[in-house]
Amino acid sequence: MQPKISLFLLSTLSACIMQYAASAQGLTINNGGSVVVNGAANIVVNNGGISNAGTFNAGTGTVLFTGATAASVSGTSNTAFYNFTIDKAGNTIKLLRNIDVTNTLGMTNGFIDLNGSDLNLGATGSIAGENPNARVIGAAGGFLVKTATLNAPNKANPGNIGVEITTGDNLGLTTIKRGHQALQLSGNFGINRYFDINSTTPLSSNAILRFYYFDQELGNVLESELGVYSLFNTNPGGILQQDNAFDPVANYIQLGGVKQLGRFVLASDISDPARSAYFTAVLVNGRSNLSWGTMYEINTDHFELERAYNGRDFQRFATIAASGTTSVSHNYAYTDPELITGPMYYRYKLVYKDGTVRYSNIVSVNIDGYPDWVLQVYPNPSTGPVNVRFSSSKDQKVILQVVDNLGHVFDQKEFAAVKGLNIATCDISKLAQGIYYIRVVNIEKRAHKVIKQ
Repeated sequence: MQPKISLFLLSTLSACIMQYAASAQGLTINNGGSVVVNGAANIVVNNGGISNAGTFNAGTGTVLFTGATAASVSGTSNTAFYNFTIDKAGNTIKLLRNIDVTNTLGMTNGFIDLNGSDLNLGATGSIAGENPNARVIGAAGGFLVKTATLNAPNKANPGNIGVEITTGDNLGLTTIKRGHQALQLSGNFGINRYFDINSTTPLSSNAILRFYYFDQELGNVLESELGVYSLFNTNPGGILQQDNAFDPVANYIQLGGVKQLGRFVLASDISDPARSAYFTAVLVNGRSNLSWGTMYEINTDHFELERAYNGRDFQRFATIAASGTTSVSHNYAYTDPELITGPMYYRYKLVYKDGTVRYSNIVSVNIDGYPDWVLQVYPNPSTGPVNVRFSSSKDQKVILQVVDNLGHVFDQKEFAAVKGLNIATCDISKLAQGIYYIRVVNIEKRAHKVIKQ
């Protein structure tokens, strides 16, 4: 049976047997007190944290955090761990101060929230076992930091921090910081991962950088649109770099021909300061209930709701305040006070704080049923399947076509539409990059442009 100790007011503890287990109150080292770990002993902190105002000598031991409750590492003294392991399924260790891990940061289960602090792996530490259910997070800021001497590195991933570096240059002492915030760029937000890479000797030739990420860090960014932006003093808004390799299964994106180190932000390669998520209109008790959403917004001011009886001559009838700048999704709703007596078409105009505007797609309702109308073609641009959202006035057969500007049909299939809203899909993944057009025969004569990336 392993010994158990409750450590609240600790004077001096020498961890010289195989394992100690601290109770739910955790491990507290008061001012003037010390914990000395002799050799490779373990300290297990179950359902508790560590508060250090004294001295902690890690030896070559392991501090293991377990249990079903969240905990923290705090105190006024620096705490340098040798092995730091978290095994708290679905729970979090929050850092309330900077810490060091000089050997292994073991990720078994649970999350380490930087919470604005730094976790420094130094020259000897590394991450082991990081995965979607056991990883470092930090929406409030802070960095996972690694330093290494890199001379002509070949796919070097210092500390397993998540970036591989290849170059013929001798970079010397190199510092890599991994952040976990969705940074604002000039036209969008990044995913919850970015890197600062700086070396003693600047690059004199091209480098190859491969950045790894988790799907759970994508946030509101579509993985198919993932790109890398470089941020330097001369381009604080970010410049999209041309990637030369992308693997959504292995979760990496790679840049070749990198000429300068600095900050690299993983983000959508489509710059859109207010990414639209949806816009719908539903008839309820003779009135239109409008709903729309954004995936993120940058410097938005307000939405102007517009309606038209013919689908062309739109007039404003309501103004709704926007969210300003936010990296999270927002949903909006408004009911048109006017009773619907026939077909009615809607769109919104999004007005930014600088006065620029952007229009949404058009949606429609009809008191007697649904008009024949193509509402939306998305995603656009696209590398693969394209969805076509349309309304049909009745149950009918429609034909979905993909054509070029000369009218050549590249793909065609029949679709059994039902009265009301429909979504049909066509696959353009095998087509060459370029501009194509989507036609929905029996619904609308107009063709809708789509860009194949």
